Amino acid sequence: MTLERGTLLHKRYRIVEILGRGGMGSVIVQWMKLGVDVAVKENLFHHRRVRASISSGSRILANLRHPNLPA
Repeated sequence: MTLERGTLLHKRYRIVEILGRGGMGSVIVQWMKLGVDVAVKENLFHHRRVRASISSGSRILANLRHPNLPA
């Protein structure tokens, strides 16, 4: 699924701006209903290992707290 500006994702996030696209995916800024800007990378590969790697990295990042890292 290629996300475009204005798309509503999971009835929770609205795509407000596409920051960039590359060979493996695109980075998208979204506005969450809680009033928080978030960045989401859309994965263009659907292989199980790639999805597992991205999920693992996301879990690790979600548990890190540092001023130079995204929340």
